[in-house]
Amino acid sequence: MSDPPSSAKQLQDAIMASRGLAHANRSYNRSFSLNIFKANAAELTEIVLRVSHPDEGLRFMSQENREAGVQMHREVARRLHNFVAAAKTLVEHTRNFMRECYSDTSLYQVYQQRVKEEFSDSPLGHFVQDLRNYMLHKGLPNSEMFLHFSQDPNEPDKGAQLKTGIRYPSSSLTEWNGWTALARKFINGGGDFVEILDFSKLYAKKVESFHTWLQNELDLFHAADIAATATLQKALRNLEGASISSVRPPDSIPLTDVYEPSIDNNPVAEFEIKNADEINEEGRKLLSQIQKMEFPDSRTRTFETERANVIEIRNSELAKEPILRGANKDGKFVVSFIRVDGFHFGLDEIGFGNLLDLAEKISSAGWPSHYLSRSFIENSLIDWLRDSFKNVSKSELARRISTESELSVQELELWAPIAHLEVEVKFDFGPVQIAPISKSFLDQLREKVLSHPNLDTNQTNSLFDMITKEIQGFAAVVIKMKAEQERIQEEGDSIARDAVALLQFLSPASSASSYVNATALLGRDTIQSSKLMVFGKNSFSYSTKVIPKNLFFWRIAENDLSSLRASGLDQVGKLVSPVGLSPLQLAVRSSLILFGTASTLGSRLIISTKRPRLPDRSMQQN
Repeated sequence: MSDPPSSAKQLQDAIMASRGLAHANRSYNRSFSLNIFKANAAELTEIVLRVSHPDEGLRFMSQENREAGVQMHREVARRLHNFVAAAKTLVEHTRNFMRECYSDTSLYQVYQQRVKEEFSDSPLGHFVQDLRNYMLHKGLPNSEMFLHFSQDPNEPDKGAQLKTGIRYPSSSLTEWNGWTALARKFINGGGDFVEILDFSKLYAKKVESFHTWLQNELDLFHAADIAATATLQKALRNLEGASISSVRPPDSIPLTDVYEPSIDNNPVAEFEIKNADEINEEGRKLLSQIQKMEFPDSRTRTFETERANVIEIRNSELAKEPILRGANKDGKFVVSFIRVDGFHFGLDEIGFGNLLDLAEKISSAGWPSHYLSRSFIENSLIDWLRDSFKNVSKSELARRISTESELSVQELELWAPIAHLEVEVKFDFGPVQIAPISKSFLDQLREKVLSHPNLDTNQTNSLFDMITKEIQGFAAVVIKMKAEQERIQEEGDSIARDAVALLQFLSPASSASSYVNATALLGRDTIQSSKLMVFGKNSFSYSTKVIPKNLFFWRIAENDLSSLRASGLDQVGKLVSPVGLSPLQLAVRSSLILFGTASTLGSRLIISTKRPRLPDRSMQQN
């Protein structure tokens, strides 16, 4: 029997190797998925509650705020998509965690029984999981913003009750044949409509209760380990007066973990997929589901376009075989991505659903969730299926994705130009920067690109001439991230959009209702214009003009930054990422984003109430 550790070094080594610390680290890693779900649930609840407030609901449904209502509706759909996706991710992560760490213990049986009671036998649980499949495989369900008056006939003096919100018509939902029996039972049990606020709050409460129970059970299971580690920590403190952190990990994730995830720098271990055998087996099953596709003759169902400057691209001119989605000759949805000897091969709806499920499983396997986009994983899957089907490559799926990831993941910097915003100097805004796109910056970038060999100098210069004309002088949201290119574009676009919306809140135009704030991400600016053709007997005119009369173009000089900081620039910047924020902070964040975005909408303009004059009958006949 070895002697107990006595020196500081021995105690530190014993603490690092202890089961109690290992349990703490596992609990901390597990909290990532739970925090993601909680943040998405809080964001969804906050925005639906906003629409459910009668004053807000009426405002968003009024004709003069039509565009704001449409944007609100889209935002609800986006957050609901994130909610159900995060719910599925949490289910998979928890299932894998328990299977890998506790499958041979009595706790695993207790866990499985609790899952069965809370979710497997639950109509609500099946509905949320199936709704995720609906949104992934079919599309966004038809939802409606509603306004409902009701009055108790037995108490007429109390007046009518007004209710607003967002809901799904049950009849529209049940048209899809992908619902499980329990999910369909939940839909039918709700009457004519399924209200988003009701089921999302109920499911979030159920999930939080379950994971509180699970963490308590894990702590009880490791009670002796935790106590042993605490004893070692106490001994080390007594020996050196060292300050050792608690065994239990923190409840929130630092912002740096969202934008700069830290993993082992060893390039081999860094991109290894832990559940590689399982993924390889599912990849082989998917390969066996590839089948020949027959499509109807498209020439009988279309016509030649008369659009100018339309370039026809033939399949032979593409670097890769095209991915064709649509109905086959039997009217069933199929996806074709392989062409051999003039024939198409691919997956039917079920097979493609399996491909998407496998892509999500790969995305959930640790590091891919930080570094890879879903499109990168799906395209890697399709490329592997192509090569394996044609016997071009014999590599296993997990190894193929690991190799491609190692080649593609790198330190990247994304610049998202902001239309109609100029800044003199760069400044920090939470986890991002706002920087000027100066002439010198673009010139240096042009020289760097032109220094690469085998580039067509004329074409490259033409490209940079176009870029310079479009973005020079504007500001940009700058985001640094270790990822592959599509991942930083996907995540960076979302981060930049929220950052600009929060920045819009600080714009002078936000507090002046007579002005329309022109500041927005380039490409998402909403300055409305009219383009009209007018014909006379011997005349013709074509006119174009900007509709808003009071546009505000924002310029931030270096001297303006002190007043902006006094107005809350740094505090608002802390809200750019929702991760780790309290419910109150999330509510404030959503309100500021909505307020800032509303300042850019043309619906703030006064709409004429004059009755339009009808055209002459002769003009109608023409």
